[in-house]
Amino acid sequence: MMRSARKARVPSVGIVSPMMAIVAAISFGGIGPSQAQEMDSEDIDARKKVIELESLTITANKRDQKINEVDGSVLVRDGKDLEKAHVTTVADLERVFPGLMIQSRGSRSYANFSLRGVNSPDFYNPSIQVYVDGVPQDSTFFTQELVNVERVELLRGPQGTLYGGNAYAGVINIVSRKPDNAVKGMVGGMVSTAGGETETSLAGPVVRDALYGGLSAKWSQAFGRIDDTLTGKDDIDSSKGGMVRGQLRYAPTGSPWDITAAGQYDHLVSNEEIPVEDPHKLVYSSALYGIPEYTRKVTTGSVNASYEFDRGTLSSLTSYQDRSLERFAYAMEQPEFQTTLSQEVRYAFGDKDGPLDGVVGAFFKDTDFTRKTAQYYTYQGPSENAVASRSYALFGEMTQALTPVLDVTGGLRYSYDTSEIDFTRQGASFYPALDFENSADFHNVSMKLALGWQINEDNRVYGLISRGYKPGGFNHAVMSAADRQAFDNETSTNYELGWHGTVVEDRLWVNASAYLIEAENKQIYVTADSMTGLQALRNLGDSRSYGLEVDVTARPLDSVQVTLGGTFGRSVFVSSTDPVTGEDYDGKTLPYAPDYTLNAAIEYTLPLSSFPGEISLRGAGRYVSASYFDPSNSLKQDGYPVLDLSVNLATDTGIKVAVFADNIADQGYRTYSYSAGATTYSTAGQGRTVGMRASWAF
Repeated sequence: MMRSARKARVPSVGIVSPMMAIVAAISFGGIGPSQAQEMDSEDIDARKKVIELESLTITANKRDQKINEVDGSVLVRDGKDLEKAHVTTVADLERVFPGLMIQSRGSRSYANFSLRGVNSPDFYNPSIQVYVDGVPQDSTFFTQELVNVERVELLRGPQGTLYGGNAYAGVINIVSRKPDNAVKGMVGGMVSTAGGETETSLAGPVVRDALYGGLSAKWSQAFGRIDDTLTGKDDIDSSKGGMVRGQLRYAPTGSPWDITAAGQYDHLVSNEEIPVEDPHKLVYSSALYGIPEYTRKVTTGSVNASYEFDRGTLSSLTSYQDRSLERFAYAMEQPEFQTTLSQEVRYAFGDKDGPLDGVVGAFFKDTDFTRKTAQYYTYQGPSENAVASRSYALFGEMTQALTPVLDVTGGLRYSYDTSEIDFTRQGASFYPALDFENSADFHNVSMKLALGWQINEDNRVYGLISRGYKPGGFNHAVMSAADRQAFDNETSTNYELGWHGTVVEDRLWVNASAYLIEAENKQIYVTADSMTGLQALRNLGDSRSYGLEVDVTARPLDSVQVTLGGTFGRSVFVSSTDPVTGEDYDGKTLPYAPDYTLNAAIEYTLPLSSFPGEISLRGAGRYVSASYFDPSNSLKQDGYPVLDLSVNLATDTGIKVAVFADNIADQGYRTYSYSAGATTYSTAGQGRTVGMRASWAF
């Protein structure tokens, strides 16, 4: 049978993702001719096989799969890849995942995630869902620190079947290292012109062969870059934060049980939410809105339990996340609070060498959100908005072999979502008193159908149709009585053709896909009141995104690794008109949707046969074409390049040192803009950063 044939042998290349090739370059790139002669060929082959076994299995589809068996665009980066690219937070992932845009809209708590030109104008209802060890993350915590990461998996395109709401443009799945019998630890730190950080972790057995524990901690500080012209203070947009994370895993040797309890606490104090008029001149007057400040606290707890049967694994994941955001911005206190409880139960099944495998399950999520605003001079009275959301779902996905080289995958998910709002505001001179309650419920069916053709062990082509959605609901930031009205689900249908394979064995890997995404009932901010110009979220017409994604990894020499990724396409409004102003958006580009992006990196490992480790030189660059910040396409950021350079040293004793320069040309660019009267204010991207990172792992 086909699936038996595919699983019987680990392919010689990691086809879908350049990650395996990068890992191979890191491991073998420092082998010069003299060293290669000294190494036995069997040792080299065994070493390759270990790397492949470690890097080719993913869990983003909620069951273990070889990455070259997945019918869809999947990219993977492991901890070594992230370290080489100086990726320390989720926001940095755009450096290593072509086409992924993660940009601040004022602060890291309000970030825009965009993929395949699909994004969300609503902070609280994102288009991409972020998971950490299966736990769905609060949207204001998406750009969190990355600590003790084994790998990050990016699924591109709607993933509604397995992930439901908000997996609308894709899913970022972050997988942490699990503690086991091996005692492992790390201490490290970084200092740069932008700030500094320290990190430590320790994991190992509590009771050998049965109970294991792990503890990680990180502290970071950003110095700030913006100067206040009113007070003369420099670098007023500084921030500092810390986190601690613990794991306790019960997995006795030979037992079918594997249970992990995890807890994390994150604390951030920041003044970063400061707008500037010119991203090349980082100055601000606190006479405008004062000096913003917010304190974000996030507490997360989870229990992930699984029991392995002969032909499948039953899993249960329970999680709870409590987030508070004490926020002073735009001359007003605006605190927010949210709690999220989620529960998923699923059964992944399939014979190891059989023709059928799949997963079925049920999901529940309960989210309670509260946002308050204080009195704003005499114009606006204090207000409080409470939004309660519930989600219930049943889902399933199965893959069946049709022939020894063809298989078909089908998936289905039914989701039922409810939302309730309770808003009250005291009257003032400009805004009248407002008090209302409302509720709404929504139904959605997401499907997936894929056909995969395994041309040979190292090449696969596929065709895919999948659907995703963003839940309907109520505006979390109420501006007017128009927000009494609920907005409906936004849905998308993705048509995709892809190929992942090798052109030259062990030298050139390619992952390519072409897609067309038709979206309906776009959730867009439109004019709700022609007198005040206030806006509200509404369903406004449709959109179309289409393009081509190509990821190439080449190893022309054992000591040289080249990666190149590009996305090329268009994302435009279709049949979209503002109901109040009559403005026609047809043919205009979706916000935060550049026509093309390019990511490239080259790494050269010096052939030092006498050095107990390796020294490598790395250069990386990315280019983002012009993009807009509003549906009218009146606020624009022109295309810009960013170039990074680094020198990396890694010894056989676990010591690593890197000297780096990110955005070496100090390219100025905007990540977000808005207009206030005749003035445009923006959030500026990170400028030149020069620093050094050092760590010791054991």
